[in-house]
Amino acid sequence: MTASYSTDRASLLDAADPLARFRSRFLLPSDTIYLDGNSLGPISADVESALQNALESWKTHRIEGWTESENPWLFLPETLGARLAPLIGARPE
Repeated sequence: MTASYSTDRASLLDAADPLARFRSRFLLPSDTIYLDGNSLGPISADVESALQNALESWKTHRIEGWTESENPWLFLPETLGARLAPLIGARPE
């Protein structure tokens, strides 16, 4: 296998990858190929935005964020459990 064949083959596989459309959501330099996806991977713009929103909520609501924020922190474990339940075959509660 020649280097150009490997590059051509990789380009074809990349073009056919159904997940390729998500690459632009991650904050990586355009010339970077990131292969360590099972560890602390690159941050996505979605996560950065969610963290900024959480910080803003904390700053705005302070202690009242537990019960009075847009997504009250007190109930987040139940919300997360209900969303994860179908993935593991559990009941939402």
